Amino acid sequence: MNSGVTRNLRQPFGDVMEGGQGREGGRCSREFYTETRFGGFPLRPRRNDLNAGYRRTAIH
Repeated sequence: MNSGVTRNLRQPFGDVMEGGQGREGGRCSREFYTETRFGGFPLRPRRNDLNAGYRRTAIH
Protein backbone atom coordinates (compact mmCIF):
# COMPACT_ATOMS: atom_id res chain seq x y z
CA MET A 1 0.00 0.00 0.00
CA ASN A 2 1.39 3.40 -0.93
CA SER A 3 1.44 6.06 1.74
CA GLY A 4 3.31 9.28 2.36
CA VAL A 5 3.93 8.54 6.02
CA THR A 6 5.91 5.28 6.06
CA ARG A 7 7.73 3.28 3.44
CA ASN A 8 8.63 -0.37 3.72
CA LEU A 9 11.53 -1.00 1.37
CA ARG A 10 10.97 -4.78 1.60
CA GLN A 11 7.71 -4.51 -0.34
CA PRO A 12 7.94 -4.93 -4.12
CA PHE A 13 8.72 -1.93 -6.26
CA GLY A 14 5.98 -1.16 -8.75
CA ASP A 15 6.90 -0.49 -12.35
CA VAL A 16 3.58 -1.38 -13.94
CA MET A 17 0.90 1.30 -14.20
CA GLU A 18 0.94 3.72 -11.24
CA GLY A 19 1.15 1.37 -8.25
CA GLY A 20 4.02 0.22 -6.08
CA GLN A 21 6.90 1.69 -4.15
CA GLY A 22 8.96 2.80 -7.14
CA ARG A 23 6.61 5.56 -8.24
CA GLU A 24 6.09 7.10 -4.81
CA GLY A 25 8.90 8.85 -2.99
CA GLY A 26 11.34 8.81 -5.87
CA ARG A 27 12.13 10.95 -8.87
CA CYS A 28 8.65 10.40 -10.33
CA SER A 29 6.91 12.00 -7.37
CA ARG A 30 9.21 15.02 -7.45
CA GLU A 31 8.51 15.55 -11.14
CA PHE A 32 4.77 15.10 -10.57
CA TYR A 33 4.52 17.71 -7.81
CA THR A 34 6.91 20.31 -9.24
CA GLU A 35 6.60 22.33 -12.41
CA THR A 36 8.68 25.17 -13.81
CA ARG A 37 6.36 28.13 -14.11
CA PHE A 38 8.68 30.99 -14.96
CA GLY A 39 12.31 31.96 -15.05
CA GLY A 40 13.80 35.15 -13.77
CA PHE A 41 16.67 37.20 -15.08
CA PRO A 42 18.13 40.53 -14.01
CA LEU A 43 17.05 43.59 -15.94
CA ARG A 44 20.26 45.46 -15.15
CA PRO A 45 23.79 44.07 -15.24
CA ARG A 46 25.60 43.54 -11.97
CA ARG A 47 27.92 46.29 -10.81
CA ASN A 48 30.95 44.04 -10.90
CA ASP A 49 30.11 42.72 -14.37
CA LEU A 50 32.93 43.17 -16.88
CA ASN A 51 30.50 44.23 -19.63
CA ALA A 52 28.54 46.68 -17.44
CA GLY A 53 29.40 49.66 -19.66
CA TYR A 54 28.77 47.79 -22.92
CA ARG A 55 25.49 48.65 -24.62
CA ARG A 56 24.00 46.20 -27.06
CA THR A 57 22.28 47.51 -30.16
CA ALA A 58 20.22 45.65 -32.70
CA ILE A 59 21.81 45.04 -36.09
CA HIS A 60 19.37 45.46 -38.98
